[in-house]
Amino acid sequence: MNAEIQPTTPEQFTQIVYQAAKTRYRQISKASVEKELIDYEIEVFSSIPGYMDYLLILKGLVETAKANGIPVGPGYGASPASLVTYCLGITGIDPTDNESIFELFADKGQKMFPVITLEFGAGGVAFAYKYLQDTLGADRVARLMIAHDYLTNCHILFSLEDFQQIVPVHTEESKGKAFSAVKKYDLRHNCKGQVFQLTVFVNWHLDEISKSLELVNKRHQIEIRAEDIPLDDKETFALFSSGDTAGVPYFDIERVQMFLRGLSNVGFKDLMALSSLYVPGRMYLIPLYIVRKQFGFSSGRQRTLHDEILEDSYGIIVYQEQLELFTFYSFGVSKVDIKSLKIASKTQNMKQLSILKDEYLKMARLKETSDEDFEMVWDCWSNHYGSIPYMADSICKTLTSYRKAWIKAHYREEFQMARRIIARRRNLVNKKSDDPFNRQVICPK
Repeated sequence: MNAEIQPTTPEQFTQIVYQAAKTRYRQISKASVEKELIDYEIEVFSSIPGYMDYLLILKGLVETAKANGIPVGPGYGASPASLVTYCLGITGIDPTDNESIFELFADKGQKMFPVITLEFGAGGVAFAYKYLQDTLGADRVARLMIAHDYLTNCHILFSLEDFQQIVPVHTEESKGKAFSAVKKYDLRHNCKGQVFQLTVFVNWHLDEISKSLELVNKRHQIEIRAEDIPLDDKETFALFSSGDTAGVPYFDIERVQMFLRGLSNVGFKDLMALSSLYVPGRMYLIPLYIVRKQFGFSSGRQRTLHDEILEDSYGIIVYQEQLELFTFYSFGVSKVDIKSLKIASKTQNMKQLSILKDEYLKMARLKETSDEDFEMVWDCWSNHYGSIPYMADSICKTLTSYRKAWIKAHYREEFQMARRIIARRRNLVNKKSDDPFNRQVICPK
């Protein structure tokens, strides 16, 4: 182990988190919700071997990337549901402002290591790999060799220990340059805190946002950051309602634009729901969502006692959090009971799902849950579990889209210019190499 890298104690980690929290909150009182959540999450993270070190390494990576002009996304997957990752700057949304569930990301006693995914602008994949090499040592970082495009995403393995003693690392060469690689490894190493995994995506929309704001600030002699963009802007919502969303991710599809024009009084939560439901097998729910928003929550169905969970989505299950909560309250099950259902849903074990359906139907009837509600919930578990997003993930994706739309609504010329600049840069990178590890990191200027 490098002399400068020592395992972090819970006391040290707690001190670092609360020090970092001062940049997010002016003050955290002893009786505050924030303190309760931070203390609980620290307890969970300290129970996962090596996870405190993992988070602090990612904290350094994100800070260094931003300092080098590489845009970093607000978050991906379930990790933005964590208040600790928000305080450390790894994620960019405050989970106390939404209804995301931290336990969907990390929980006590879970066997799987909660892997974090980060979105960067151009050059982020190579930058992350090099940062980890420089921080930990080149012999402790490797790429996981599975099918993926290194220009857009990469799975990076790293360790505080000697890699060779843990997993079979080999050296591969490409165009005269060598890099460490791992073809396969046992996930149990993650659980022991020996090997850490990080997934890195390249999101060019982050570059477009960064370049647009750079042009705006320079031309208009102002200082606007992406984080400062208000989320209640009338002009931005008017742009969405008109379907003028070319260049706005997730909303630049013709059919989505049609749905946008059908929505009245579009809000941020509507944008989240629309982008989340626009997946195969669930698109049919979008017209129902629009009708219920326009004519009333109870339109087309009888309101039940459990509908408070689905209040914001008009009785439609849109997010994983809603699915789990609705299952808990409608079927009267516990977190332990639901584990077998999760496994069967993830693996699409239809035989096991058929057995579980009979059991859950009995429990649902004991709770006087309507057949309509049961079928709605069971359809999600049996047919669409993999396509239902986490609320935290949906917020982050919608946030990136909203920021681009805000810039387009207020500074269209700079928006269009930034798109052209980034498109040329992207074409140049694609022509240079198909492997970003064999070229110089390109940072936005």
